Amino acid sequence: MKNSTNTYVLGLLRIGTGLVYLASLLLINGCKGCGAPSQETSHKEIVTFYGHPGVGKRTLCNTIFKKVKFESGINIAIHHNQEYIFENKVYMVTPGLADKKRQKEAAQEIGEALKKNGNYKIIFVITLGGVGVNHSHREAVNTVCKAIDTPFEYGLIINKVEKAIIPKIKTDMDDLIKLFAKKPSSICVIPRNESIAVKNNAFIKNSAIREELINFIDNLQANNPQPN
Repeated sequence: MKNSTNTYVLGLLRIGTGLVYLASLLLINGCKGCGAPSQETSHKEIVTFYGHPGVGKRTLCNTIFKKVKFESGINIAIHHNQEYIFENKVYMVTPGLADKKRQKEAAQEIGEALKKNGNYKIIFVITLGGVGVNHSHREAVNTVCKAIDTPFEYGLIINKVEKAIIPKIKTDMDDLIKLFAKKPSSICVIPRNESIAVKNNAFIKNSAIREELINFIDNLQANNPQPN
């Protein structure tokens, strides 16, 4: 009887230790299977990145963190949301918007989050293709925005732009904005960084670019802001 009791107690202790470990992993890495921010993080400012696979969503986040917290690079496919808390903001990166099914899911996620969470910031990341905005990237943004029936604002990052054409992009910004069904409240242009172009789990180490990203996010209009 005594041995059975000891075995039972040891079993409970192991279960308790396992639960504590699991809780610590979730706290560090965030909820990786959720379609919307977790309850534990919903009171913080939430910054969510959307876009096609390969546009650089995770690399941009890692640049802000100054370390690799989100896997990124060639042939790295992520099929769940990833969260990381940095300087009292919850950064969330979502799976790519390469197909209509995922675009519909993204619109539903945004709609649900807009109804439940305060200080929620939405960022779409796109790249250029040929002589202008990548057509599939633009259409993904338009598809998602048209499917959201709740008023919202979003920011747009044009990533991996060749330095030589950045002045022209900025000059033609008004024409570029007209391509989108819903006008972004703010736009940030990030130059292509050859040093990390073909590397996995890398980030931009240029402090000026990092500062530009942080300022863009800080000044981006939030949705459903909660009173201070």
